[in-house]
Amino acid sequence: MTTGIEPFFNSPFDDGTRLKLEIFSGYIREWLPVFLSQWKRWKQPQQVRIYDFFAGAGTDDQGNPGSPLLTIQEIMEFCHTHADVRASEIHPSILFNDNKASHINLLKQKIEAVKCPESFCEIRYSVKNFQTALNDELPQMKQKDCACLVIMDQFGVSEITADVLAKLDQCPKTDFMFFITSSFVKRFAEQKGIKERFNLKECSYHSVHRAVCEYYKSLLSKGSNYHLAPFSIRKKNGNIYGIIFGSHHLYGLEKFLKVCWNKDKVTGEANYDIDDDGDTRAGQMDLFGNDKIKKIDKFEVDLFDFVQSGIILPFLSGQHKKISVSNENIYRFSLENGFLPQTAKEILLRLKAQGKIEIFDNRSQILSNIRSLYLSHQYLQDDAKKLYFRTTQLAK
Repeated sequence: MTTGIEPFFNSPFDDGTRLKLEIFSGYIREWLPVFLSQWKRWKQPQQVRIYDFFAGAGTDDQGNPGSPLLTIQEIMEFCHTHADVRASEIHPSILFNDNKASHINLLKQKIEAVKCPESFCEIRYSVKNFQTALNDELPQMKQKDCACLVIMDQFGVSEITADVLAKLDQCPKTDFMFFITSSFVKRFAEQKGIKERFNLKECSYHSVHRAVCEYYKSLLSKGSNYHLAPFSIRKKNGNIYGIIFGSHHLYGLEKFLKVCWNKDKVTGEANYDIDDDGDTRAGQMDLFGNDKIKKIDKFEVDLFDFVQSGIILPFLSGQHKKISVSNENIYRFSLENGFLPQTAKEILLRLKAQGKIEIFDNRSQILSNIRSLYLSHQYLQDDAKKLYFRTTQLAK
């Protein structure tokens, strides 16, 4: 099946493509310190690897950098500001792959022109189709001491399959980002090639990329701990594309959402009114005075309900016990619903001020003047920072 989508390296990147690349590079900027700045804590040298499996020629026809050059730029900036990392035994390995030798030849020339002077990185190139390149790298990616970031900037919809997700799921420290033309999936949903590949739930055109992300979530095995999140991009021609991010770790999801909320202050997941609820953004005038933002309103209700419901612990006897939710539960709940923990903190402190919830520590002592809720990955294993939340009689 052909999609009619052709490579665009011989034309200027449009606004949607530039936004996609900003999110790619923004996440690389967040990802690098997690592994490169912690090398002194590791008992043995670790590996840090970045894979760009659809690297292309490196720039558009105006010289604007694509994902390979942006990756190099982010690493060079990090290298410049972290002398201790330059002196470490950790040197990132980057693979740039494309199925066209002409693209790789051009890319090599462009990267040589900006190569890090400290030769901090190992840069490799290959000319292979995506499946072959991924299969060749999998043995390395599966190693427990190997932290990987995989960029799959495919053209169209056909490359990222259930089999690809299953292979990535075998790589314990691998985050990924891939691009997909989601509106194409909806527009041609009844065509044989699309119908056999995608089983989308009913959705509006606005939210098609959300539905595509949910479809990919459904492909994960029951035991998978991958966390997936979407960012929708509508281009000027009305077509909706998007990024799907995946990480085995909540901290990776938090870093991605941080980048997304920096780009979209309203829902953290689109460059347009994805809920069609009259939100106001730059360049989008609300003619009806409608300032209702469904996603944040729904999250506040859901968060309160979560606190009110508590955590139900089942027993082998068939009975169960209800316990209060902890700050660790809140941290996970926030991220899995597409919100940063700071938003949950603001809501919970407001509910506390209204007398609708109370917060207590692991000694059951109610904390009246608390301001920090320790909604951070660094406190998840710290019992001294463990907090609990429950609703009050006033809320019932």
